[in-house]
Amino acid sequence: MDVSLGSRRGALIMSYKIIKNFYGEQIQRTSDGAYIPEDPLNRDYVEYKEWVDSGNTAPTEDRTK
Repeated sequence: MDVSLGSRRGALIMSYKIIKNFYGEQIQRTSDGAYIPEDPLNRDYVEYKEWVDSGNTAPTEDRTK
C-alpha cells in the first residue's frame, strides 16, 4: 500500500516512484502508472520536481533483475 504524501492535482494526491530498468531510471506516477519524461517543459515533470523540492523522496524499484 502506497502511503506517501504527494502534490495535489485537483483533489487527487500524487505520489511517485523511480523505476530502475534497462533503460535507466524513469519516474512513474503511482496514481495512474504514467511514466513522466524528464522534460522541464512537461507539466507532470514540473509537478514532480515541486513534490521533490518540498521534501519528498520517491522510492526506487529495481526491475533489472
